Amino acid sequence: MVTQEKEEIPVRIRGSKSTFDAVWDGRKTTCRGKTCGAEVGWAVTKRGKKAIFEIEGSEQAPDGVEVFETHWGRCVNSDDFKT
Repeated sequence: MVTQEKEEIPVRIRGSKSTFDAVWDGRKTTCRGKTCGAEVGWAVTKRGKKAIFEIEGSEQAPDGVEVFETHWGRCVNSDDFKT
């Protein structure tokens, strides 16, 4: 059996209160909100937490790391995911 190594892309995710570093495997998916449908990515923070971010509208930080906006602040269906 051949196993593929996952990509580990360093990213920075900007939220409403803070910005944090994470690692993204490069996969893209679509938000499952009823009317959202945004293209998103999932990253893992240094503490092992999953973080969802918007693929569109990223920018490059001075140190070369790509900076993305968190999706939770923009998703029109974010309340559907809160417990």
